[in-house]
Amino acid sequence: MPVIPIQRLILSIGLVLLFLRSLTAEEAVYRSSLESPHFEVVGRELRSVSFVAELASYLVEANSSILSDVPPSFHQRILIVLREQDDRDFSGDYRISRSPGGFVRLDITWHEGLSLERCLQAVNESFVFRYVIYNYGSEAPEKMKAWAVAALAAEAYIGLRPTMVEVYKNTVGALPVSDLSEMLAEPYAPDLTTVELRAIYPMLSGLRDDALPLSEYSKLVAAGLRGAEVALELEALIADQGLKEEPITLEEWWMRACVNFINTDTNLYETMAVSQSWIREMADFSVLEALQIPNLRALWNLRYNPEVRDILAARLELIRLRLDSVNPAYFNAARALGALYETLLNGGRKHEFIFALSVYLSDYDDTASLELKVAQTLAGR
Repeated sequence: MPVIPIQRLILSIGLVLLFLRSLTAEEAVYRSSLESPHFEVVGRELRSVSFVAELASYLVEANSSILSDVPPSFHQRILIVLREQDDRDFSGDYRISRSPGGFVRLDITWHEGLSLERCLQAVNESFVFRYVIYNYGSEAPEKMKAWAVAALAAEAYIGLRPTMVEVYKNTVGALPVSDLSEMLAEPYAPDLTTVELRAIYPMLSGLRDDALPLSEYSKLVAAGLRGAEVALELEALIADQGLKEEPITLEEWWMRACVNFINTDTNLYETMAVSQSWIREMADFSVLEALQIPNLRALWNLRYNPEVRDILAARLELIRLRLDSVNPAYFNAARALGALYETLLNGGRKHEFIFALSVYLSDYDDTASLELKVAQTLAGR
């Protein structure tokens, strides 16, 4: 086993202690905080903290559907600090920094002009930093390819806001034709633009059109995050899909993917299983451990609690954002859950709350039963 020089060990310990001391001081200033297995979010207002915490949880779920080796938790959680514009020492919307021991920190400039796409991009980049450090070592972020980081953010954003595909189409249509091989070789640089995120999306759409197995796509993304060149591997995968036309080059395939993406009507919905899991998460209040909320009915007696109201408001906003992508079978259940939270936030009477709760439970149970019957029928075929 190699011997670590004592000076380097002392320096590393000192840096970690300095990081922990600054974290404690900031938690005193940013009084609101929420923890999850992968993130800790702190800020001045619990509603904003709740929104970002829910967004971060969604992003972990979205990335885990692509990356097969996302751990169930990070021992050193990613720290997200929501900063006021006049309380920061950096420019731009966000900054990602690292400290010894796997600590990753994301500072976000929290203001009205920050778009959902930009916020999700920032959280995604911090997650990818922590993910590659966890899996590939402390120097791994310097090796990442920009396309792989952008692809994860774009997939997650469109999964949350599928109607934004039309905006992506307009962006791609206005860009000059790019060289896919060059895009795949481009190293990651901090603070990717939204245009860079959108520009890679036709590749993802084209791979879906060619029915590339998810496992193969996952390998490509993981390779890009490791810093590997994937152009030749992608070209081989395209050839292996058994295209009816004559064999085409990678650039010819890319041109076709861009044209098809711009010109094809797209309807993107989640699977029933994904929507069911998300709705259960939106109805789970175990994050508020001190309040002990065993079920939705218990919310009535806590309807004026500030923490509960901030969580409700944040989740209601996420429900509104995600309704377009919810599987049609679970659409009514998702909308009914939003209506339940609106009733609580708007001071509805108890009989209105009970009615809204009954509608939600009925819609959810009916759809869950239908999903189970469908699964059993398919399994018996």
